[in-house]
Amino acid sequence: MFGKLIAILFVLVSVVVVNPVGSALAAPLSATNRDVTTIRTQIEVLSDALAENGYIIQDTDWDLLELGDSMTYNGTFYRGNDYRIIAIGGRGIADLDISVYDEDENLIDEDTATDALPMVDVSPRWNGEFSIQVKLYSLQRGLSTYDDYVYGFIVAYK
Repeated sequence: MFGKLIAILFVLVSVVVVNPVGSALAAPLSATNRDVTTIRTQIEVLSDALAENGYIIQDTDWDLLELGDSMTYNGTFYRGNDYRIIAIGGRGIADLDISVYDEDENLIDEDTATDALPMVDVSPRWNGEFSIQVKLYSLQRGLSTYDDYVYGFIVAYK
């Protein structure tokens, strides 16, 4: 069921990228605004899909990365909860990776598949502070390695 919702998200993503404001007559947006609007829409759609599957959304955000850069987010995870962490690569991102570390910087899990929609499931055996690292690993061919690219992420649990 969740795989089907991911497929629906990809279809929705392609529609939003082509026409993010829903009208061919709308005022044009700058590339940055359009990319942010697209990511925010993707976060909302995927958060709704997670909620329909029994997840509670703990955190969502978006930011900018250059090729090779990473951002780290910290949060408390609780034993007994099953966490799903999803990152969403915006226009131009070919490969985005997620790594989850415990408070001692031990790698708990990671998604290093070559895609722009990585997902990690974590079921901590203890309550503690965990770090989520999102890394921009590669871009689509022909794009500038010096530009910033938009991505988003969701942390949910049940």
